Order: sequence, then structure tokens, then C-alpha cells
Amino acid sequence: MTIREPYLSLADVALTLDVSVRDIAQLIADGELPAIRVGGQQRVTQSSLEEYLADQHEQQRRSALWQGSQTASVIDLFGPRSK
Repeated sequence: MTIREPYLSLADVALTLDVSVRDIAQLIADGELPAIRVGGQQRVTQSSLEEYLADQHEQQRRSALWQGSQTASVIDLFGPRSK
């Protein structure tokens, strides 16, 4: 017996991410969030949503590290602020 993965409506995904359905449709159109058509409606699998969220988390983590490294290199170059 195969367990089928749940398919989420765009409204469900939008509610989960606290954005509009239009934003979700744009993510799908841009290829950032995979979706399929089921019965004429676009659907997103739970695993696709979880992967998208993990990717977003990783991008934010890398951005924070990069910004932190930029700040550190400026301090290293010019030293601490003198008063």
C-alpha cells in the first residue's frame, strides 16, 4: 500500500506562509515553488512547501553570515570606533 502525499491548495499555502494567494501564484510562475495541476487546480505538495521553506531559511542564514562577515571586515580594517 502506498501512502500518498497531501496536496495543498494555493489558499492553504498562502495561509501557512501568511501571504496572499497571488504571491503564491507568482512563486509558482517564477519556478520558485513547484506545483502540479490536479482537477484543473494548482496544488503544492507538502514536501515541496517544506523544501521551499528550508531553502528560504538557508538563504536567510547565509545572508546573515555574509552581512556579519562584512561588518567584521570593516571593523578589522578600521578598528573600533574611537570616542
